[in-house]
Amino acid sequence: MSKSTIAKIAAVVCSAATLGALGIAASAQTTLDVNPGAVTKTTILAGQVEAEPGELVQFPVYIYQPEGTHYAATGLRLVYAEGLTIQKNNRDSYGTKGVAGDDITQTFILNDKVRTLGLGTMGTDGEYDSGIAYTCLVKVPDDATPGTQYDMKMEIESWLDKKSQPVAAETVDGWIKIVGEPKETTTTEAPAPVTTTTTAAPAPVTTTTTAAPAPGTTTTTAAPVGGTTTTTDGKADGSTTTTGKGGSAATTTAKPSSGGSSSGSKTDATKTGDAGVGVAVAGLMIAAGAAVAATRKKKED
Repeated sequence: MSKSTIAKIAAVVCSAATLGALGIAASAQTTLDVNPGAVTKTTILAGQVEAEPGELVQFPVYIYQPEGTHYAATGLRLVYAEGLTIQKNNRDSYGTKGVAGDDITQTFILNDKVRTLGLGTMGTDGEYDSGIAYTCLVKVPDDATPGTQYDMKMEIESWLDKKSQPVAAETVDGWIKIVGEPKETTTTEAPAPVTTTTTAAPAPVTTTTTAAPAPGTTTTTAAPVGGTTTTTDGKADGSTTTTGKGGSAATTTAKPSSGGSSSGSKTDATKTGDAGVGVAVAGLMIAAGAAVAATRKKKED
C-alpha cells in the first residue's frame, strides 16, 4: 500500500461472514476515516466498538504514521476495563496481525491481574504502512447494561525505528460501548438441605415371671426379724406346753398334782440348752404325783 496515494482509510475489522464463523457479533465493526497526511507524528489509536451484552468482539488497534516514517522495535500496552476478558484466537495467540504490523514480528503477553495486553515488536526493515496493527478478542459481560462504556487505553513503553532511534509517537484511547438489551440469565436455586430426624428406639420392656409353686408344696414365710411365733400343745393330764420361736424364750406352766391352782409364779426363761432339762424334770414330777395318788386310792379302797 503506497502512503502517497492513500487519501482515506476505511478500516473494517471483519466482514459479517467472518465474524459469524468466529462467533463474533457483526455489530462489533469499526470504521475510521484518517488522512495519513494530516498526522505529524505516529499515532496509536484504540478502537471504538459497539457491542451487545455477552458478545465476543474483535477489538482493533490502529497505527497511523506520517509519510516516510516507520517503526521497528516497540513496547505497547492495551489496558482494558474491569469486567472485560481477553481470549486467545484460533492460532493460540492473543493478537492477530493487521496491515500495519505484517512486516514485523509481534509478541503478545497477557496479564489479566492488571488487565493489560502487552505487545513487543521487532523488525530489520521496519513497518511503513498505516492501518490496523492488530486485533484481539474481547468478551463483554453477559449482564452488561446498555449505555455502559468500557474504556480501552493505550500506553507506549518505547517506540524505535530500525536503527533503534526514538520515533515521536502519541496514543488515543478507545472504548467498547454497550447497546441492545442485557442477556437473560437463569439462576437456579440450590435445593433445600434434607433434614433427617432420628428417633431413638424405646427401651426394652423387662418382664418378670414368677412360677407358681408345684402342687402339694407348702410355702412357709418366716416371721419378721424380732417377731414371735407361739405354739401351744395340750397334754393328756391337762397341762399345756408353749414353745416360743423367733426371739422369745419358751415358758412352761405345770398344773399342780393336787388339783389346786398354781400360784402363777413365772419361771424365768432359761438359757439356750436348759429348756429341755426343765421340761424333763417337770414330767418326772407329774408322774411321781400321779403314782402317789394311785397308791392312796388303793389304800382307801
